[in-house]
Amino acid sequence: MGCASIFLLLVAIASVALGQLSFEGAFTSDYGGSTSARFYFCFNSATGRLQGVYSNIGFVDGFVSNDTVTGRPRFTGTWFEGGPGTTSTSNALNPSSGPITLLLSADGNSFAGTYAYAGNPVTPGDGTWAETRISSTRPTTDQCWNSDTTTAIQDKTWEIAGDATWSICSGSDITLPPGGIVGSYSYSDNTVGSIAGSCNSTAGVCSVLFSDKLGSTSNSGIMLLHVVGDTMFMSAFSSGIDDFVWTNNPDIYGFSKWTLKATSPSLATCNAQKSLVCKFATCPKTSGALATSVSVLVAIISLLLAATL
Repeated sequence: MGCASIFLLLVAIASVALGQLSFEGAFTSDYGGSTSARFYFCFNSATGRLQGVYSNIGFVDGFVSNDTVTGRPRFTGTWFEGGPGTTSTSNALNPSSGPITLLLSADGNSFAGTYAYAGNPVTPGDGTWAETRISSTRPTTDQCWNSDTTTAIQDKTWEIAGDATWSICSGSDITLPPGGIVGSYSYSDNTVGSIAGSCNSTAGVCSVLFSDKLGSTSNSGIMLLHVVGDTMFMSAFSSGIDDFVWTNNPDIYGFSKWTLKATSPSLATCNAQKSLVCKFATCPKTSGALATSVSVLVAIISLLLAATL
């Protein structure tokens, strides 16, 4: 029996052991204090992964197993959101993510658990998470962003036909964290902008910040990107704030869908508007030759000023 067959057999055995209890479906999601937002879960029998979206803001990815104490389904995985894991713009390109563990109730109609930020284990003192089931019907792909395979977001051009185009690359002369991406975009109303951030290749999500302008009006914020096949999902975005955290955002429960337009955009295209995110990223310094010329000019001016004193 091959490894793949053994894996699928183990998934099937786990499903039987868990009985009819399942995270799959829709739960409440009080993130941001909304009573209408949802936390959607979809189980993928081909990969054994449980994936989901909460409040159109965050994405979760992980596995379900039997809890060793209660025997009920326990989800253990990672949550992802747009923007940095801290409120410091010095870490603006690092993803906001961390471990999460949720335990389903005995009747399967609610769950409770804890979460933490990356680099910290989940402990009883961390944030708590508890929601109530709304439906057991399997959500749509639009609702839980689930996929059988992980598809790269970078090195592609995405579009909303007739309205906007985004080109995203994995290379740049901006200093990026591991898995970093940079991109430029334009909209039909003449808005132009740039993004920079980093991706988690296992979950297939990218946490980015954006900065754009329309005439003399500028805007910046954070968002989360995830690809399913030839569709890129863009989370609700938080904008108009400097510390890049979700706060009183009117767009908090919306998201948009983009279709694949082309592959392998040029680095020049992806970097076209990079200056807009340079205030959040380490952009290239002045070239050596130019830097030397500037230094010489400064020295000459200093000598001339000294001679006149």
